[in-house]
Amino acid sequence: MTHKHFAPNVREEMNHAAFWIQRTPNPDHVIVHNREACNKIIAQQCQRVTNILSEPEWISGPETRRLINRYVLPENEARYNAHGEPFPKNEYINIRDNLNTHNIATKTQLEFGIPVQKTVVRAFPTWERNALAPNNVSFDRFQETEIDVFTPIAIVHKSADGEWFFAKTPLYAGWIPCKDIAVAGDRSNIEPLAAPKKFLMTTGSSVTANNGSTFQMGTKIPLVERNANGSFLIQIPKRDVHGKLHLENSILQAECDVHEGFLSYTTRNLFQQIFKMQGEPYSWGGRESGRDCTRLIIDTLATFGIQIPRNSGDQKNMGTECLKREKKIEVDAIFDPAIENLLPGTFLYSDGHAMTYLGTESGHHYIMHAFSGYQHIASSLGTPLFGAHVTNLAIIRGGIAAIENARTLANAGCNQ
Repeated sequence: MTHKHFAPNVREEMNHAAFWIQRTPNPDHVIVHNREACNKIIAQQCQRVTNILSEPEWISGPETRRLINRYVLPENEARYNAHGEPFPKNEYINIRDNLNTHNIATKTQLEFGIPVQKTVVRAFPTWERNALAPNNVSFDRFQETEIDVFTPIAIVHKSADGEWFFAKTPLYAGWIPCKDIAVAGDRSNIEPLAAPKKFLMTTGSSVTANNGSTFQMGTKIPLVERNANGSFLIQIPKRDVHGKLHLENSILQAECDVHEGFLSYTTRNLFQQIFKMQGEPYSWGGRESGRDCTRLIIDTLATFGIQIPRNSGDQKNMGTECLKREKKIEVDAIFDPAIENLLPGTFLYSDGHAMTYLGTESGHHYIMHAFSGYQHIASSLGTPLFGAHVTNLAIIRGGIAAIENARTLANAGCNQ
């Protein structure tokens, strides 16, 4: 736990996984036995989830344009830059020129690559921030998501300034800084890194190797061998002077929070994993340090080998639906028997927000979530909350009535 600030109606002991695990019936029951079947079902339900290693060898010019043009510049909207000033109109011209769409070939052979460090996926090839409000430029609408080391990408196009790749990733297509990508050419060159047969799963919020490389929760790290002293010899991707892929060996110490292979998907493990991020800052799309609401769930489930969509709107369509109200209850209600009947560890979704249901205590429903809309309310210790925390469900915008879906991956054809 990063710090001890907590929300009203949350006692200190409620900020620990053990508090909720001991209130969960059968916390060691395996929720998903067949992760391959589960991932297949999720990919069928959400076309955004892509197996990069199965991408075709070529991409057509019209398809490249379609992918790039899915992102529309908000030129006719009020937007603000990093200084809270109106976003310059001439900057839109610069961005459009940098898309380099006039140089898209009729047909392009895909090149494959892999990040050498955690990096961003942007809607446009620019570092300029583009916010909806002048007083909250952290919510950069050009920021789509982030990807970690070992995430496979398929390179489709390059910006006019040569600093950005437009690429497909497992969850998004977007613009990625070239400096963060080691280009490998053929997909066979990244397969041992992106889909290693022997690997360590990062089970800490993040871990750091001896050479300084850092990996966030849910990252598979190719394992060479375990040393006699308990440390791990690993392989990591690096860029040579030409931006091409080469591999280096490094060491993860025995005390690093990693696991050989995937964890079992149980409620105990789910809670233990997600609480490792408790107290960390909120970060829209992962541009800064920290996670947003969906990334909290993505990284947790990745430790079990489950890959889910990036957006909350897509996430709520995965798996098995547990709850969908025909009629919403009153906004000010603090307790709902329908939610009490859900299993702890169920994912709850409102419009644009994702949460993990922990259970019920003293007539209140509690959730773990990374959130940004509570920073105007002081916590019981006088410090505003803006990050991953345990809270009463009633504090989200619209309260309990805002919950639209509750979903679990149990009994979704994943246990066959």
